[in-house]
Amino acid sequence: MGETHGGNLPRFGQGFAGGPIGSPRQTKTSTRNAIGRLREAAKAHPEDAIAWYNLGDALLAEGNAKDALDPLRKALDLAPSVDLFRYDLALALLATGKGKEGADHLDGIVRLDPEFRRAQSHLGIAAATNLALHLGEQGEWKEAIRRLAPAASIACG
Repeated sequence: MGETHGGNLPRFGQGFAGGPIGSPRQTKTSTRNAIGRLREAAKAHPEDAIAWYNLGDALLAEGNAKDALDPLRKALDLAPSVDLFRYDLALALLATGKGKEGADHLDGIVRLDPEFRRAQSHLGIAAATNLALHLGEQGEWKEAIRRLAPAASIACG
């Protein structure tokens, strides 16, 4: 069987809110409903790190970094070894003016292990880049370049 692309989209490009897919009316309503469902899922499963992460990630994607902080912190508390949770929390912290704490989380991702596995990941490179940008904004360019150099050399191969 061949792949089908977009076969499950609503007919005529209509979203669930009644407007064309991507229209402001459809997007706002869909996002609000999705975040409400994610909030319910996290509350129903308080020990599920992924449920908390999904809520925090959706809030962050919506541009609501302040409200994303608590769910992302909860996800990281429940699963402290998951770098993706740490990365999104760092982005939310940076977006809310908590630069030092955000930079510390990015640094936790970027620290190179002896085999450079973390630095080779896209997440490691993104964390190094965001950490360097944050340090640069603070006027710490020398440190920014020092932090970015290992990940950049690995990324360029």
